[in-house]
Amino acid sequence: MVPGTDPSAAALLYAQAYASHYETMDLVTALGAYDELITAHPVAPEAAYSRSQIMNIVNLVVPAKDLLAAHLEMVRRHIQRGED
Repeated sequence: MVPGTDPSAAALLYAQAYASHYETMDLVTALGAYDELITAHPVAPEAAYSRSQIMNIVNLVVPAKDLLAAHLEMVRRHIQRGED
């Protein structure tokens, strides 16, 4: 077991998030649950699965051109912070 993780708790949170995502199609609740899991159990395997599921939701909901624009803006801000 990875120190600082409770596999049963992470698995339960993941199951709840997954059910919200795919069974009830409640994407807002699913995003919150995936985020909660990542925060509470950042090194658990379920955290990695949750990151992937969040990206699945992002790619489903946000148009590609908007994602590109957001990524470009984020990179610009990070570069500018590094230059300060």
